[in-house]
Amino acid sequence: MNDAERAISLKLGEIAKQAANIQKSLDLGIVKQAQEAAKLTKSLNLDAITEATQRLRSTFVEPQVLKGIQDTMVVRPFLLPSFTTVISDWQRNSQAIAESVQSIGKVWQATVQSSLAPFQQVFARIAEERKKAELVEQTGWLPHYTTPFHLIDVQESDIAAANEAIAKHYAEAWDEVEDQFLENLDSYQIDNEAKATFREALSAHRHGLYRAVPRTLFPEIERVASNEIYGGKRTITEQTPRGKLKAFGITSLPCVSEAARGLPAGELLSYEFGMNLFTKMEEHLYARVGEDAAEISKFANDPVPNRHASLHGIISYSSRQTSLNALMMTDFMFHLISRMKSYIADESGGDGDGEVAAKEN
Repeated sequence: MNDAERAISLKLGEIAKQAANIQKSLDLGIVKQAQEAAKLTKSLNLDAITEATQRLRSTFVEPQVLKGIQDTMVVRPFLLPSFTTVISDWQRNSQAIAESVQSIGKVWQATVQSSLAPFQQVFARIAEERKKAELVEQTGWLPHYTTPFHLIDVQESDIAAANEAIAKHYAEAWDEVEDQFLENLDSYQIDNEAKATFREALSAHRHGLYRAVPRTLFPEIERVASNEIYGGKRTITEQTPRGKLKAFGITSLPCVSEAARGLPAGELLSYEFGMNLFTKMEEHLYARVGEDAAEISKFANDPVPNRHASLHGIISYSSRQTSLNALMMTDFMFHLISRMKSYIADESGGDGDGEVAAKEN
């Protein structure tokens, strides 16, 4: 063997060794990826899974495979027939590399599927709740954790029967319903004044003082929001398109919807039918009712009280249904403000005196 052949032989030996190292690295990479996948699946952090996969590819797969191909292309034109055995080994190693890369894809696919499984359960739950909520909302009642779904046949979609079952339950099982409200009320991070006011509203409802309920609760929501969200302010300052500063009252709770959207989705989903009630808050509860007769009629036909219409005497909400819907919306608003307060306290160093930053600069 002359010097040229010896040099080529050594080079091919290096290539074969390199291929074996590539395979070993890939095998280790697969194990590492599987270990990372198991940990990441528990935390359901898809961004982290993606980052780990990209890091694996960039570290193990792409540079090494590319380098191996480049080395092969440099050497192959000068190979002699006597080195076919070495080439066969290299081809086998190349096949192993391809299989390893494919196995990484399978690990990734399995990781994604296992990671999405809990989300699929959440989506299924949301879809089921949506069907229930749609039927209840057609009756004029709000879907709520106090709704007697065990008395309603969601599949039949009989609106009249559902309305009758709900109304009867709230009339005959008020002690049970009231206890459910009070149990949740105790868990909210709101002051004792708010809790006392809500208890008085429950008592008013029990005694048939339905007009008093929304007229009592709407101002209390505003007071709690002022203290917990707006730092005690009754007005906020916004910048107009022309760059001027203009003060606005907080009566319609500006910024609350925007700030609530910034909360983790679980904060809304943890409250039964929270997304439905949040939509009702945004689209109806604080909408401004004008003087147009058709518009007033539209709001009057909705059994969920509107803050502007109630407190300005535009519409009289005097039924058991409107009273109970007001209690439900207030209960939800207290939950929402309570959760927002927790995040504000965290961002302000835990003193609880932070303010909603949106639109306040």
